[in-house]
Amino acid sequence: NWSQVLVPHVLRVDHNRFYGEFWDAAQCIFQNQPNRLFVLGVKIVGTSMELLYFDRSGVLVSGPFDVNKAPKSFLRVVVGLAYVEDRYIGLDPSLSVTNDRGHVMLKDMRYTVEDLVDVISGTIGRGTVCLKVTDGEGTTYALKDAWIDASLARKEVDILRDLNELKISHIPKLEDHAIVQLDGVGDSTENIRRSINDQTKHLPADKQPEAV
Repeated sequence: NWSQVLVPHVLRVDHNRFYGEFWDAAQCIFQNQPNRLFVLGVKIVGTSMELLYFDRSGVLVSGPFDVNKAPKSFLRVVVGLAYVEDRYIGLDPSLSVTNDRGHVMLKDMRYTVEDLVDVISGTIGRGTVCLKVTDGEGTTYALKDAWIDASLARKEVDILRDLNELKISHIPKLEDHAIVQLDGVGDSTENIRRSINDQTKHLPADKQPEAV
């Protein structure tokens, strides 16, 4: 049941088709867990271990290490994944949905999820999730949860606000919007990439991260 898978892992004696299997697994998890921000994976071939990180901008892969030569690193991965908080394995703390029901926090307002209307399939992209929600007074709203393409000159919320001001009919009324916050910082797929670059920029050329 992909709605319950936390961290996909593959154990093999060869390297054939690894990344394809993980990519498929990540897509299934995103499709069945609408509150997923990213997906972690563990790959073990013989005694070689690698970690994988999938988000809406692509995939990051750690360098391989030998579990026999680096047992502490192996234990850190196993124990860390076993006891880590939900948000560190990619679960959005502002959204909780089980069997199409749950709750969502928008700023300081809590909404009840009445129905999971639609989840856009795929791994890379906006990862749009549409929900039917109600507030504490029973008013019903359509809530759209999606990643923002930072390269666009005008964002969807800006366009919708302008259309509302023009009072164009058959256009949804924008009630509120917010950027998901993690530890007080707006969530972005750029955050982890910027952190990796900051931590590795002093390394020699042969130790720099490479594109997968």
